[in-house]
Amino acid sequence: MHIKKSYNYNIFRKIKYNRPICKKNLNKLITLNEKKDRFHLFPIVVDLGFNIIDGQHRFEACKKMEKPVYFIVDDDSENHWESITEVNQAGKKHNAGDVYEMLLKDNDKYCKMISTVVKEYPFITPGNLCHYFITNYTKDVTVLKLMQKRQHRIANFESRLNALRCFINTFGYFKLGHARVVFNLLTKFPQGDIAKYLSNLRAKGFIPISGWSSATFREELVRVHNKSRRKNRVTM
Repeated sequence: MHIKKSYNYNIFRKIKYNRPICKKNLNKLITLNEKKDRFHLFPIVVDLGFNIIDGQHRFEACKKMEKPVYFIVDDDSENHWESITEVNQAGKKHNAGDVYEMLLKDNDKYCKMISTVVKEYPFITPGNLCHYFITNYTKDVTVLKLMQKRQHRIANFESRLNALRCFINTFGYFKLGHARVVFNLLTKFPQGDIAKYLSNLRAKGFIPISGWSSATFREELVRVHNKSRRKNRVTM
Protein backbone atom coordinates (compact mmCIF):
# COMPACT_ATOMS: atom_id res chain seq x y z
CA MET A 1 0.00 0.00 0.00
CA HIS A 2 1.18 3.52 -0.81
CA ILE A 3 2.13 5.65 2.22
CA LYS A 4 0.67 9.16 2.13
CA LYS A 5 1.15 12.12 4.43
CA SER A 6 -0.90 15.12 5.46
CA TYR A 7 -0.72 18.15 7.75
CA ASN A 8 -4.49 18.45 7.71
CA TYR A 9 -5.34 16.88 11.06
CA ASN A 10 -9.03 17.73 10.68
CA ILE A 11 -9.61 15.13 7.96
CA PHE A 12 -8.89 12.26 10.36
CA ARG A 13 -11.65 10.88 12.55
CA LYS A 14 -11.63 8.63 15.56
CA ILE A 15 -14.25 5.91 15.81
CA LYS A 16 -15.97 4.63 18.91
CA TYR A 17 -14.00 1.39 18.97
CA ASN A 18 -10.63 3.15 19.31
CA ARG A 19 -9.03 2.58 22.69
CA PRO A 20 -8.88 5.63 25.01
CA ILE A 21 -5.67 7.61 24.65
CA CYS A 22 -3.08 6.58 27.23
CA LYS A 23 -1.12 9.68 28.25
CA LYS A 24 1.88 7.58 29.25
CA ASN A 25 2.09 5.96 25.81
CA LEU A 26 1.48 9.29 24.09
CA ASN A 27 4.25 11.06 26.02
CA LYS A 28 6.62 8.16 25.33
CA LEU A 29 5.93 8.42 21.58
CA ILE A 30 6.56 12.16 21.66
CA THR A 31 9.84 11.75 23.58
CA LEU A 32 11.12 9.03 21.22
CA ASN A 33 10.30 10.99 18.09
CA GLU A 34 11.78 14.21 19.44
CA LYS A 35 15.15 12.44 19.45
CA LYS A 36 14.68 10.96 15.99
CA ASP A 37 11.58 11.32 13.85
CA ARG A 38 10.36 7.84 12.93
CA PHE A 39 6.69 8.51 12.24
CA HIS A 40 7.19 7.77 8.54
CA LEU A 41 8.23 4.20 9.41
CA PHE A 42 4.96 3.47 11.23
CA PRO A 43 2.04 5.00 9.32
CA ILE A 44 -1.42 4.94 10.79
CA VAL A 45 -4.18 2.96 9.06
CA VAL A 46 -7.40 4.66 7.97
CA ASP A 47 -10.40 3.66 5.88
CA LEU A 48 -11.74 5.53 2.85
CA GLY A 49 -13.50 7.99 5.16
CA PHE A 50 -10.25 8.70 7.08
CA ASN A 51 -11.55 6.92 10.17
CA ILE A 52 -8.55 5.76 12.20
CA ILE A 53 -8.43 1.96 12.29
CA ASP A 54 -4.99 1.76 13.92
CA GLY A 55 -2.62 4.40 15.27
CA GLN A 56 -4.61 6.89 17.32
CA HIS A 57 -1.61 7.48 19.60
CA ARG A 58 0.68 8.14 16.63
CA PHE A 59 -1.90 10.52 15.22
CA GLU A 60 -2.17 12.46 18.51
CA ALA A 61 1.62 12.61 18.81
CA CYS A 62 1.98 14.00 15.27
CA LYS A 63 -0.72 16.54 15.97
CA LYS A 64 0.90 17.73 19.22
CA MET A 65 4.34 17.91 17.61
CA GLU A 66 2.94 19.54 14.45
CA LYS A 67 4.42 16.78 12.35
CA PRO A 68 2.85 15.36 9.19
CA VAL A 69 0.61 12.34 9.65
CA TYR A 70 1.83 9.39 7.61
CA PHE A 71 -1.00 7.04 6.73
CA ILE A 72 -2.13 4.23 4.49
CA VAL A 73 -5.69 3.74 3.31
CA ASP A 74 -7.27 0.34 3.78
CA ASP A 75 -10.11 0.30 1.28
CA ASP A 76 -11.37 -3.02 2.68
CA SER A 77 -12.25 -1.72 6.15
CA GLU A 78 -16.00 -1.35 5.92
CA ASN A 79 -16.59 -3.24 9.16
CA HIS A 80 -14.86 -1.18 11.85
CA TRP A 81 -15.37 -3.81 14.55
CA GLU A 82 -13.65 -6.56 12.56
CA SER A 83 -10.88 -4.25 11.34
CA ILE A 84 -9.92 -3.04 14.80
CA THR A 85 -10.09 -6.46 16.47
CA GLU A 86 -7.97 -7.93 13.66
CA VAL A 87 -5.34 -5.20 13.56
CA ASN A 88 -4.86 -5.41 17.33
CA GLN A 89 -3.72 -9.02 17.00
CA ALA A 90 -0.35 -7.70 15.84
CA GLY A 91 0.27 -4.70 18.10
CA LYS A 92 -0.78 -4.25 21.69
CA LYS A 93 -3.40 -6.96 21.88
CA HIS A 94 -6.88 -6.31 23.18
CA ASN A 95 -7.75 -7.79 26.53
CA ALA A 96 -11.23 -8.54 27.85
CA GLY A 97 -11.42 -5.08 29.41
CA ASP A 98 -10.69 -3.39 26.07
CA VAL A 99 -13.35 -5.41 24.25
CA TYR A 100 -15.79 -4.77 27.11
CA GLU A 101 -15.38 -1.01 26.59
CA MET A 102 -15.92 -1.42 22.84
CA LEU A 103 -19.04 -3.53 23.31
CA LEU A 104 -20.40 -1.15 25.92
CA LYS A 105 -20.33 1.62 23.31
CA ASP A 106 -22.61 -0.58 21.21
CA ASN A 107 -25.00 -1.00 24.17
CA ASP A 108 -24.26 -4.73 24.38
CA LYS A 109 -26.76 -6.08 26.89
CA TYR A 110 -24.32 -8.41 28.63
CA CYS A 111 -21.67 -5.73 29.07
CA LYS A 112 -24.36 -3.37 30.37
CA MET A 113 -25.16 -6.00 33.02
CA ILE A 114 -21.48 -6.18 33.95
CA SER A 115 -21.25 -2.37 34.04
CA THR A 116 -23.64 -2.30 37.00
CA VAL A 117 -21.20 -4.51 38.91
CA VAL A 118 -18.27 -2.29 37.84
CA LYS A 119 -20.05 0.64 39.53
CA GLU A 120 -20.71 -1.43 42.65
CA TYR A 121 -17.13 -2.73 42.88
CA PRO A 122 -14.84 -0.16 41.19
CA PHE A 123 -11.75 -1.90 42.59
CA ILE A 124 -12.40 -4.92 40.33
CA THR A 125 -11.30 -4.45 36.73
CA PRO A 126 -13.97 -4.81 34.03
CA GLY A 127 -11.82 -7.48 32.39
CA ASN A 128 -11.85 -9.66 35.51
CA LEU A 129 -15.60 -9.24 35.84
CA CYS A 130 -16.02 -10.33 32.21
CA HIS A 131 -14.03 -13.48 32.93
CA TYR A 132 -16.13 -14.11 36.03
CA PHE A 133 -19.60 -13.54 34.57
CA ILE A 134 -19.34 -14.59 30.92
CA THR A 135 -20.01 -18.27 30.44
CA ASN A 136 -17.18 -20.12 28.73
CA TYR A 137 -18.81 -23.21 27.25
CA THR A 138 -15.64 -24.77 25.88
CA LYS A 139 -11.95 -24.70 26.78
CA ASP A 140 -11.12 -24.29 23.09
CA VAL A 141 -12.61 -20.80 22.92
CA THR A 142 -11.59 -18.18 25.48
CA VAL A 143 -13.87 -15.53 26.94
CA LEU A 144 -11.90 -12.92 25.00
CA LYS A 145 -12.50 -14.72 21.70
CA LEU A 146 -16.20 -15.10 22.46
CA MET A 147 -16.42 -11.35 23.08
CA GLN A 148 -14.47 -10.47 19.95
CA LYS A 149 -16.79 -12.67 17.88
CA ARG A 150 -19.84 -11.27 19.73
CA GLN A 151 -20.77 -14.80 20.77
CA HIS A 152 -20.51 -14.16 24.52
CA ARG A 153 -23.38 -14.94 26.86
CA ILE A 154 -24.07 -14.75 30.59
CA ALA A 155 -25.90 -17.55 32.36
CA ASN A 156 -27.09 -17.35 35.98
CA PHE A 157 -26.18 -13.66 36.34
CA GLU A 158 -28.04 -13.16 39.63
CA SER A 159 -26.54 -16.32 41.15
CA ARG A 160 -23.06 -15.29 40.10
CA LEU A 161 -23.60 -11.78 41.46
CA ASN A 162 -24.92 -13.11 44.76
CA ALA A 163 -21.91 -15.43 45.10
CA LEU A 164 -19.56 -12.55 44.29
CA ARG A 165 -21.13 -10.24 46.86
CA CYS A 166 -21.06 -12.91 49.54
CA PHE A 167 -17.44 -13.76 48.76
CA ILE A 168 -16.30 -10.14 49.06
CA ASN A 169 -18.41 -9.45 52.17
CA THR A 170 -17.11 -12.57 53.90
CA PHE A 171 -13.43 -12.50 52.98
CA GLY A 172 -12.87 -8.82 52.22
CA TYR A 173 -11.03 -9.16 48.92
CA PHE A 174 -11.53 -10.25 45.32
CA LYS A 175 -9.47 -12.69 43.29
CA LEU A 176 -10.93 -14.05 40.08
CA GLY A 177 -9.87 -17.67 40.54
CA HIS A 178 -11.07 -17.81 44.14
CA ALA A 179 -14.48 -16.31 43.34
CA ARG A 180 -14.89 -18.79 40.47
CA VAL A 181 -14.13 -21.71 42.80
CA VAL A 182 -16.80 -20.59 45.27
CA PHE A 183 -19.42 -20.16 42.57
CA ASN A 184 -18.62 -23.48 40.89
CA LEU A 185 -18.63 -25.43 44.15
CA LEU A 186 -21.91 -23.96 45.26
CA THR A 187 -23.58 -24.82 41.97
CA LYS A 188 -22.39 -28.40 42.25
CA PHE A 189 -23.08 -28.72 45.97
CA PRO A 190 -26.04 -26.51 46.88
CA GLN A 191 -25.79 -25.33 50.45
CA GLY A 192 -28.80 -23.02 50.65
CA ASP A 193 -27.85 -19.50 51.63
CA ILE A 194 -24.39 -18.69 50.26
CA ALA A 195 -23.63 -15.99 52.81
CA LYS A 196 -24.45 -18.32 55.70
CA TYR A 197 -22.42 -21.13 54.14
CA LEU A 198 -19.31 -18.97 53.70
CA SER A 199 -19.67 -17.49 57.19
CA ASN A 200 -19.88 -21.00 58.64
CA LEU A 201 -16.74 -22.04 56.77
CA ARG A 202 -14.92 -18.99 58.08
CA ALA A 203 -16.05 -19.79 61.63
CA LYS A 204 -14.70 -23.34 61.15
CA GLY A 205 -11.27 -21.95 60.31
CA PHE A 206 -11.35 -21.29 56.58
CA ILE A 207 -9.51 -17.97 56.28
CA PRO A 208 -8.17 -17.72 52.72
CA ILE A 209 -5.15 -15.71 51.64
CA SER A 210 -5.39 -13.68 48.44
CA GLY A 211 -1.97 -14.98 47.38
CA TRP A 212 -3.18 -18.56 47.23
CA SER A 213 -3.51 -20.20 43.84
CA SER A 214 -7.00 -21.29 42.80
CA ALA A 215 -6.00 -24.92 43.41
CA THR A 216 -4.81 -24.20 46.96
CA PHE A 217 -7.94 -22.16 47.67
CA ARG A 218 -10.15 -25.01 46.51
CA GLU A 219 -8.20 -27.65 48.45
CA GLU A 220 -8.43 -25.67 51.69
CA LEU A 221 -12.10 -24.90 51.19
CA VAL A 222 -12.92 -28.56 50.55
CA ARG A 223 -10.79 -29.67 53.52
CA VAL A 224 -12.64 -27.39 55.95
CA HIS A 225 -15.98 -28.24 54.34
CA ASN A 226 -15.43 -31.98 54.73
CA LYS A 227 -14.02 -31.64 58.24
CA SER A 228 -17.07 -29.69 59.39
CA ARG A 229 -19.39 -32.35 57.99
CA ARG A 230 -17.55 -35.51 58.93
CA LYS A 231 -20.14 -36.44 61.53
CA ASN A 232 -22.77 -36.63 58.82
CA ARG A 233 -20.40 -38.33 56.37
CA VAL A 234 -21.04 -35.62 53.78
CA THR A 235 -18.04 -34.99 51.56
CA MET A 236 -17.23 -33.18 48.38
